Amino acid sequence: PSTALIGAEEPHLQSTIRAWLSEGIWSPGDLATASTFSAAAPTEIPIWLFQNITAATQWTGYNIHYRSVTKTRSHWSANLGKFVEEQYVDSERYDVPTHGNHEGSYPVKWSRASSEIPLEVYNWALRRVLHNDPSHDAPITVAYAEWNIVLTKRLPPSISQDKAWCEVRDHILELECSACARMASTVTNVKSLIRYDMCALHHVVVWIVDLDHKGNAFRVFVDVATGDVFGSRPLSTLKITVALTSGCILIIALLAFMGVFSALFR
Repeated sequence: PSTALIGAEEPHLQSTIRAWLSEGIWSPGDLATASTFSAAAPTEIPIWLFQNITAATQWTGYNIHYRSVTKTRSHWSANLGKFVEEQYVDSERYDVPTHGNHEGSYPVKWSRASSEIPLEVYNWALRRVLHNDPSHDAPITVAYAEWNIVLTKRLPPSISQDKAWCEVRDHILELECSACARMASTVTNVKSLIRYDMCALHHVVVWIVDLDHKGNAFRVFVDVATGDVFGSRPLSTLKITVALTSGCILIIALLAFMGVFSALFR
């Protein structure tokens, strides 16, 4: 669907969502037709974007080596009637301490700025913006004029920049630990100084649509630019019950058949 239609015409938005609702295998059969729209609004989802992140990491650990050593063991000699000693060659492990540095560079990392929006929605919405490339260094730009819409809601950031940076920093530290772990047999200690040059609050636009199906309220999200729908469809209790019952009957029948079959060949 075109960006203008998704943004400007709600009937087209409804048809897009109803088509998505009809694809649910375990959803009620009338989910697409019986669901009613209680609210629909294009919404700017806030996102913290950290750019030009650097990590200076120091690590210590050890490498595992093996060497051949000569050892002595005793065994009983029947001929001599006593214990005798003999030498043999064995493999012995020894550890060699090591250390090093790792310089990490991460052009762009993001963190959600609103706790109202599930993290999965952020991952889904940003897949288009960042082109599935976590190192993509282009800033998030929002060209509202191309969508021909009037934004009705902008979610204020409920997660502070400091808290968002803590989440990003923890993620960077995990990446640094993984990189250092490849440099030695075992890494025992990692210290990293992580900094960023620039941080800004950006927004990604999605439709937030509240629906109701026979008293069961649920919410879906629609990408303004692509028309992709994200959310959880309500499940049909009847379909799940029938599937579980059919599975149990099939298992019982199979076990009974195996019992009869084995009895015939005793």
